[in-house]
Amino acid sequence: MIMKGFDKDGSNSLNHDEVMDMCTTLTNEVAPNIGVSEEDIDMVMRVGGKTAKAEITHQDIPLALSAVLALKKENIFLHELFIKYDVDKSNSLPKDQLSNLLTEFNDGIRPTSDDIDYIIDQCDISGTHAIEENEIKGAITAWYCLVDENDPPSSIEEAKRLGYSDEEIAEYLEMQKAEEKEQENESKSEEGKEAEAK
Repeated sequence: MIMKGFDKDGSNSLNHDEVMDMCTTLTNEVAPNIGVSEEDIDMVMRVGGKTAKAEITHQDIPLALSAVLALKKENIFLHELFIKYDVDKSNSLPKDQLSNLLTEFNDGIRPTSDDIDYIIDQCDISGTHAIEENEIKGAITAWYCLVDENDPPSSIEEAKRLGYSDEEIAEYLEMQKAEEKEQENESKSEEGKEAEAK
């Protein structure tokens, strides 16, 4: 049934454009503003078949639909997250709302003002100086790229300036102490081995 509905050229397989049509139709029911990207289609086509070929056959449909379902769940999650942080119901997230969304999305790590400026510069396709719902995937991707590049705060003062809570700072300090103690124990163990060898 799915194959017939989207196999426009009657080839008994779905090509790139037909997979795009299928994914758009099935995901737009729940989150029409999130959209489907070329990367999403590539993922469905790779996961949907036994190889990364440019078509999905009748036998591949169950796997392809599983990938579409995962995409649909992700889009629902992003739509709900966007709605949660679009507190002024403007259909866009200015800097403060985007910062709050990204902080929740990344386990409490707050982006800096420079990070937010960079993300908006990179992902604001509409030119509104804010992130609209159809730009949210790109914004989250850009944020993850920045988080991977950034080192953790080098001091408590920097952590506070970046918006880390006292609880997060205390947790980080505990982890740091545990690492230092482990290094100290390893060093003592190595010294003991060297002394025994002499």
